[in-house]
Amino acid sequence: AQIYTFGPVVRKGRYSRIHFWPGRSGATARYLRKTLKKKPMELTDATEIGKKSVAIHSLVAYESFMFGKSEVDPYICRVGVAIARFQTSMIETILDEWEGTHGFRQEILSPLPDGIVYRSSKDSANDIMAAFFGGLENITRLKLRRPLGKSIESAKPRRFENWRSGRSKRNIDINLRALETLYNSTFGLGALLRRRGGAVIDDQIRNKLTRAIDRLKTIPGPLHVTIEDPQVWNELDRLHRGIVKLQKIISGEAAPKLGLVIGFNSLDGD
Repeated sequence: AQIYTFGPVVRKGRYSRIHFWPGRSGATARYLRKTLKKKPMELTDATEIGKKSVAIHSLVAYESFMFGKSEVDPYICRVGVAIARFQTSMIETILDEWEGTHGFRQEILSPLPDGIVYRSSKDSANDIMAAFFGGLENITRLKLRRPLGKSIESAKPRRFENWRSGRSKRNIDINLRALETLYNSTFGLGALLRRRGGAVIDDQIRNKLTRAIDRLKTIPGPLHVTIEDPQVWNELDRLHRGIVKLQKIISGEAAPKLGLVIGFNSLDGD
């Protein structure tokens, strides 16, 4: 769901409430230590914890409890259960808003002239294009370049997403496959490109997406450990450069061909 930067997933700040990353370096850990020091009982309640900062109820906090080095603490276990229950409830709400006769899925697939969010298929396509491009940007800027640094000497392994649980590589793979599905779907951007005479551009995008997924398969994980190997660092750097080239094709060729605008995404601004 991380690639969907529109609709129910982003309403009411849910995007960050699900997975608050990346925050300021060390800020989340400091906030957790300070908040949990007195063991406030309201944090063991799913409703109450949902009223607190995203730093305490997002899956980043949950991961630190599950995979941190601290000893088993019954209080922390109860906080973890509260986070899980809060997250489950929020996801159920998102699914309810997405599905159904008047759900967001219907709204984006069949926009109406008097629609609140979308009034034409072009409006829908613009959001899908922005999400597709933004998903790739999320991988290149945050999940790869940020921990890679400019050289192996400047690499920062703990800047990988979900490094504690060793899921960094798996997350990127899931992102790429979700983007591939979004692009290749029956009424996706690829099909639209072909209808608009952009078959060559479509082939380039599909090939580069497949190449990125295949290259990632060959890179050993967990990335926060294997990045110390120069060969792995170089392969991750090549993966990064390949996806950046894909982004350039999308913004420089695909979007203009479709008459769409990339627009803003969650990485714009501060």
